[in-house]
Amino acid sequence: MDRLVAIGAQAAATAGEQQRRLQTGGVSRLGLADEAYVRDLYRRYAPVRVHLMALADLAAGERDVERPSPLQLAALSGQQLTATLLAALAQPFAPIVRMSIETVIAERAGEMTPPARRQQLFRLATPSWSVERARLPEGGAHLVRLQVMGVPDRNQTLFDQEPMLVSTNDPYRLVALVVVAGAPQSALTQHDQYQAAMDGMRGQTPLYVLPTFLAEGNQAELAFALGSIFGLIRSQGTYFYYQPSDPLQNPVRLGNGLGNAIKTLAAQEVLAREALDRVDSQIARLGLQKAIETLTAYYTAVPDGRTKLDDAMRELKQQVRQYTDELRQIDAFSSGLDQWPGAGEQ
Repeated sequence: MDRLVAIGAQAAATAGEQQRRLQTGGVSRLGLADEAYVRDLYRRYAPVRVHLMALADLAAGERDVERPSPLQLAALSGQQLTATLLAALAQPFAPIVRMSIETVIAERAGEMTPPARRQQLFRLATPSWSVERARLPEGGAHLVRLQVMGVPDRNQTLFDQEPMLVSTNDPYRLVALVVVAGAPQSALTQHDQYQAAMDGMRGQTPLYVLPTFLAEGNQAELAFALGSIFGLIRSQGTYFYYQPSDPLQNPVRLGNGLGNAIKTLAAQEVLAREALDRVDSQIARLGLQKAIETLTAYYTAVPDGRTKLDDAMRELKQQVRQYTDELRQIDAFSSGLDQWPGAGEQ
C-alpha cells in the first residue's frame, strides 16, 4: 500500500508538470488539453478493473502461476510495479493517444466551430513588429501579408478551404504563420529610438557585421596562400599540413594535393579564419612595408605552364596580389596620417 501511495503521488506530480508544459510556451499558444477536457477523457476511458496477472508474472520471472498473489506484487520494486501498472493501463487509454488535434476540434465543435478555432489561432499569430501607417508610402497599400496554416495532413483536413496549407505531419498541433513584408525600417514604431541608439554607438564598435561572419568567395584560397607564405602551412611530399599556434599540438592534415588541401580548408571555416588572424598578427609584427615586399615577391613569380597545378597557383597568386593591394592602401593611408599636422598629439 505504501508503494502504491508513492506511485500515485508521483503520477499526480508528473501529470501536473505535463499539464503545465502543454499550457505554456515561448510563442503564442492555445491548448485544447484543458483540465476539464482531460477529466472528461479520463472518465470516458478509465477501466473498472485492470488485470495485472500476466504482467506481474512476467515481472516476477514466473510463468507457471495462474494468478499473482499480493506477495508476488509486493516482491516487485517500486520501479517494476510502476512499469507494470502503466503497461496495464496503456491499453484502455490507447484511444486518447490516437486522437489528433483535428479529432478534438471536431469533437468540441459545439463549444467552438472549426472556422472559429482558425480565426482564434490567426489572431494570436500577429507579426512581431508594428509600423506607423503614416510613414508608409500610400499608407501601406503595397505591404504583402501572407498567412500559412500548418495541419497534420493537407490532403485530409477540416481546414481544406484555407488558401495556403502545408502538411506538418504532427498529429497534435496546428500552426499558424503570419508574415507582413515590404515595410521600410523607417516605418517601424520604434525606429526613432533605434536610430538614436545606433548613432550613439557609431565610431565605437562595428554595426551589423562582426569579423567572424565576413565571407569572401575565395577566402579559403587566400588563407591557404598566406598560410603557406608565412610558414603556417607546410607540405610533406604531396600532403599539406597546418601547424596550430601551439607547437605541442599535432599538425592538422589538410589533404593530398593542392586542390584537396584547399577544399579541406574551405570546409573548415574556423580553421581558415584562425589562419588569417595569425597572418594578420605576423604582418603587424613584421611591419606593412616588409610584408608587402614578401607578398610581392610571391605573386610576381608567375608560373608559365598550362597544367592544373599551374592554373591553381595562378589563382592563389591573384588572391595574394589583391590582398597586397589592400595592404598598400592601408600603408598609404597610415603614411598620410603620420604627415598630417599634429599627428601623434592627443
